[in-house]
Amino acid sequence: MRIIKQIPHQFCRISIMAMNDKYIVKFELGDYEQIYKYETEDIGSVEALVSYFTSAKIDAIVALFFNMKEINN
Repeated sequence: MRIIKQIPHQFCRISIMAMNDKYIVKFELGDYEQIYKYETEDIGSVEALVSYFTSAKIDAIVALFFNMKEINN
């Protein structure tokens, strides 16, 4: 698995990887991570995948990190 693109964000690290005809999008914030998998044939290009993650979707994912932290405390 290799990182093929990173999406800049002020709070978390967002990496796009390619493996076995899938794009794997990994969000990392502190000790937590979330991973989303997409078939390359469903998405098309990496740029299409980047466009899929609008600021509203990324904000919702970041909010999940805060929920995860709250549950873990």
